[in-house]
Amino acid sequence: MQPATQLRQQLLSHVDYMEVKKPTKFASPVQCLRLFKYGLTLDPSLYHLYDPANPTSSVGRLVNPRYECGFPGVTEFHCVAIRGCCWDANSPFRVPQCFQPNGPKNLDFNFNNIPVAYQSPNGSCNINRYSIPMLYYARTACHYSFANYIDGYNILSLPNRLDCLTKLGCCYENDERVVAQYPMVPRCYKREEGSIAGLPGAGALIRSGTGDSSIPIPPGYPPNTPPPPGKK
Repeated sequence: MQPATQLRQQLLSHVDYMEVKKPTKFASPVQCLRLFKYGLTLDPSLYHLYDPANPTSSVGRLVNPRYECGFPGVTEFHCVAIRGCCWDANSPFRVPQCFQPNGPKNLDFNFNNIPVAYQSPNGSCNINRYSIPMLYYARTACHYSFANYIDGYNILSLPNRLDCLTKLGCCYENDERVVAQYPMVPRCYKREEGSIAGLPGAGALIRSGTGDSSIPIPPGYPPNTPPPPGKK
């Protein structure tokens, strides 16, 4: 096995590189500081003059230090949703694009304090009927598993709508306005914990690879359906 392939296998099989962060464990935008303090727009090459051993130097007083959080080839989704780190698409050369949160700490929001009237029922999709901003951030990303990787899926990619709803048994945000307004909120997300009374869990609704349904279908269902040819 090639070294690059071995590294990829190790990354994909390690829980720290595959488990999606829980709500409140994502880095908030205020925890992901710009390269330079005070809103300064300076030549990015100045960052390379920063010496961590001398943070009070003339350059050090202007820099927001960044420390690597990703790995070669890391995607924005993997960096933010799985690593819980910050992403800078315009990061200059040799400056971490995926970096550890370097802003204020202890910004956790307690979702347990949300009034019951606004909470989604067990086993349902958090559709956020009242468009409360924080409830969008309560969604937990649903993504391809290592088993899907074995089947040939690129598990670092975002699930499409069909795979999200059928193969993964998760929920999908169809409103493009929500997607545009909350770009860091997962479009494919997990159902609320628990199950809906009287109905099987979401996983039971997905057909297996053999085409057999895990839900038993009673005889004569659906009703008023003519029997197959040769049967009465």
